[in-house]
Amino acid sequence: MKIYKSPDKVVIQGKAWQVLHLLKAYRKQYERVRDWTREQ
Repeated sequence: MKIYKSPDKVVIQGKAWQVLHLLKAYRKQYERVRDWTREQ
């Protein structure tokens, strides 16, 4: 069992993953809106 000396690294990794996930979702939304405005 490994014990991390600095849990900060784990937190930073988790945050980075969260931000990446948000960006992906945001891009999907943006593309959907763009397609919708093109059809109008």
